[in-house]
Amino acid sequence: MVLNQLSEALESWDHSIQQVIVPRPKTKEIDQLARVIIRLRALKKQLNELSPLRPYVSQLRLWRKIAADLNAISDSTLEALTSPDIAHIQETLKTNQQRLDRLTEQLGTATLYQQAAELLERGDNWENGFDNLLAALQLRYPSKGLVELDEIGALAASQVTKAHIAPGQGIQYLSLTVLADVHLDPENFRRTIKGTTQLFGQNAHRLSLLMTNGQAVADLARAKENILDVHLNLEAVLGRPLTDEQALRQLMKLYHTLYEEGGLPIFAWLLLVSGQKTAAYSSLLLKGATTLGDSIVKHEELSKLFSGVNKDLRTAASHGLSYILTEEGIAFRNLKTANGILPLADFADTLFAFIESLLAVMWALDNQLELSGATDHRQDAFVMGLNPTKLAQVALSPLGVEILDTEISENTWILDVGTTPQPLTILACSVALNALPGVENILVRRYLQNAQPREVLVPALAATERITRHGQGSAEDKYLDVLRFLNEIRIDGKSALTMSHLKFVAGRIGLGLDGDRSIGRISDLRWLLSLSASKVDQEFEPIIRKLMRVMRIPAEQLNPKLKTILGLWADLPPVQYDLV
Repeated sequence: MVLNQLSEALESWDHSIQQVIVPRPKTKEIDQLARVIIRLRALKKQLNELSPLRPYVSQLRLWRKIAADLNAISDSTLEALTSPDIAHIQETLKTNQQRLDRLTEQLGTATLYQQAAELLERGDNWENGFDNLLAALQLRYPSKGLVELDEIGALAASQVTKAHIAPGQGIQYLSLTVLADVHLDPENFRRTIKGTTQLFGQNAHRLSLLMTNGQAVADLARAKENILDVHLNLEAVLGRPLTDEQALRQLMKLYHTLYEEGGLPIFAWLLLVSGQKTAAYSSLLLKGATTLGDSIVKHEELSKLFSGVNKDLRTAASHGLSYILTEEGIAFRNLKTANGILPLADFADTLFAFIESLLAVMWALDNQLELSGATDHRQDAFVMGLNPTKLAQVALSPLGVEILDTEISENTWILDVGTTPQPLTILACSVALNALPGVENILVRRYLQNAQPREVLVPALAATERITRHGQGSAEDKYLDVLRFLNEIRIDGKSALTMSHLKFVAGRIGLGLDGDRSIGRISDLRWLLSLSASKVDQEFEPIIRKLMRVMRIPAEQLNPKLKTILGLWADLPPVQYDLV
């Protein structure tokens, strides 16, 4: 395994060089260093002779870089050791040790890629494929909720496209980049997304017009599911030897599915948006995937967006007795347009390249549809395998929670759980970190035998953007944000907000009047009064009204008694919750 060879080479070099940078090194240690250097040279040569083909092009690039850097370190170290300048030797050894440390980090990245590949290849069906993709995503970004992942992905995608990214598209972008980094060409994947986005920007009118075609939009949704289905099934096939006749038949069928059920509608969209075709969408589909694919390949700009479009493979996959597996590769026969042999490595590269292009173009199309409101991003998330049950498992499985049922009703995600050592409030907040786009509230219910069910409702993390001010402004503003959030939480149907909360914030605002008499604080205090209306407290309203008077009249001052009360409020201990 290449990764093990690289790791062993780095360790051998580090050990051997330490043995010779001493006064009067032993001959056997020098000989050992020489053997290590020979192995380094051979490993670099071996990697450089490998063809950079999918599904290992990304990993090969990283392996080559590690091998090249390790050889460069050995060259500079040997050059320095022949120098009479002690200071030069010491400086070179110090610099190269830092370079070795960076190589260790690169090996860690390569190990992550390898682990992700093993996760993606372990499944044998569609559902397992999505589970594996989610596991690979969590491996790359541990301890990140899906809302945070969506933000990370949106930032990364915007840096590539220089365009706006729709809610929910960030998480999809990250998921696809995990696939690209493992088995595709990530550099070409990003170039295709960038090029497709630019194409849409230059042809916004035609794109908007096509978005009003219900059939065209619906076909894209089906195409997206088919493309992802093929890719995740393909990952599973990788675990088999490619020389297996059965595996080859499966791969050819997957290519045919890609071409007909993924490529056909996407080809039509690009040809119409670019203005290369002017026929009605439904009429264009009648020409067939092969004809439309030929039009894509022959067009100077559109051809740059598609790799792996091979009509001979498509034709062979749909005709009986049209190919056989030989020692040299796939031999075509009984076809008018194809003959000769396609090496297996080239076939694999073509298949993955086609998937890569379709995924990239599909994501760019998806983003435009989301921004326009032409599709339901919640349904898109289901297509990606991010359904409510799976997301609940992601959020709650580390907490040892049994999920009895889950559903999304309008804008509320409802989960029924069994006996759990964790309070419902903790569970609800955990789920809120992984809410689908469009979900506003999380409701977690627990049913106990011979007892009333208990429940907690909290706002989804994304929904708090409309509740709070993102913590901007003074400390008092942040306290008010907390109140807004608590006011949205319901424990057994009752607000989590208490009089202690209101008094604490009012006390902080009141004690700050000497430095801040902003008229805006009056509306804040009036809001606190409105929240207290449903709570029994005789002293709260009079104190708040006195504070409002002080704000309105510049000459008015806080009297010592009022300051004492506000001080007591501001020093109230944290509220002890029944977290259920």
